[in-house]
Amino acid sequence: MTSSKTKPASYFPNQNELPKNIFLFTGGDPTGISPEIFEKMLQNTLSLIQKTQETVLIYFSTDINEHSQKIKSICQEKEIFFTKYEIQTREKFFLELKFSSICTTGVLFCDITKWASAMQEKKNFFRKMYKMQSKDEKRTRKFSSSSIPKELISGNPNQSSGSFAFHSLQIACDFAMRYGCNGMLTAPLSKEWVIRSGQKNFCGHTGYLSRYFQKPTMMLMHGRDWSVIPLTEHIPLRKVPSRLKQKIRNPSLFHLLKKVKNLPEYGFPWALCALNPHAGENGLIGREEKDFLRNWVEQLNQEGLFVEGPISADALFVERNLKKYRLILSCYHDQGLIPFKSLQGKDGVNCTIGLPFLRTSPDHGPSFDIAGKNQADSTSMEQAFHLLLQEMKI
Repeated sequence: MTSSKTKPASYFPNQNELPKNIFLFTGGDPTGISPEIFEKMLQNTLSLIQKTQETVLIYFSTDINEHSQKIKSICQEKEIFFTKYEIQTREKFFLELKFSSICTTGVLFCDITKWASAMQEKKNFFRKMYKMQSKDEKRTRKFSSSSIPKELISGNPNQSSGSFAFHSLQIACDFAMRYGCNGMLTAPLSKEWVIRSGQKNFCGHTGYLSRYFQKPTMMLMHGRDWSVIPLTEHIPLRKVPSRLKQKIRNPSLFHLLKKVKNLPEYGFPWALCALNPHAGENGLIGREEKDFLRNWVEQLNQEGLFVEGPISADALFVERNLKKYRLILSCYHDQGLIPFKSLQGKDGVNCTIGLPFLRTSPDHGPSFDIAGKNQADSTSMEQAFHLLLQEMKI
């Protein structure tokens, strides 16, 4: 996390045009609850920035329904500047982007659907062409950009919704790389449908952001009273022991933990979950604690990171210990996130540590089962935005 905006690239045409504060929002999967929780978040939080100067929310929308009109109505109700831009191509967007037209606090609604549809159709075309056996067929087949899908049905994700979600994230990253930003809030998407749309190497927001900005990153599940860092993330359980051993030997992990140490809310002591039940019973039901986890805790303490453990997870996530430890390091994803989401509830926020800016996200997925029913709770989305504003002291 950092409270300073990333420096804009030197080729920005007029750096004096940059607003004081820029926050980027991705659209997420439009067939899930992402559009609904963005609307509710905006309705409930716009008052926080009404009195600020030059705070621009740039929203890369993935929804093709009446979403923009709803956002416009919210902005008008709150007397916040609103403008809409339809992205035809990425190059044209950055060429035409002029902040001088946004001289006050407001929302820039960027519709990415036409551009994302064309990119998806192009990808599908070349995929089909690669599979064709006949050279004559390759010569006669012509590429034509598809139109936007006639409708995206809430609760029914597909390749288009996955593609829209991915391209919204991609262009938000392009913007951050070119001009910088104070923070990025990513709406929920489905990794499955992003991959099915053709992005085979996509492994989630954190992994994509790490590769894009070429920075080692770490997931931090931030809560009001206590937080969790999963030391391994989206991998099968059978791979956890070997990956965990590799992870704690990587110097970048120590540097990322030091970044967390420097945050005002993250005082010591911290705690490390044991990998095995009962912390391995001194090697009787697992040797990872004895072979390398205990030594790692000693090394962290010697370097000024005061961590206790490894402690059996079933004893760690109880009220007495949760009051003692501000941060808990879990050995694998579900070990930490199941108790975090169960006990922190709607107040949890997913953060990415290690980027040039703070990235936050609600701590839940796209919830296709309640999409389109006006049942989605936007509390976690609002907390994610509150955290961005808190880091900027707005």
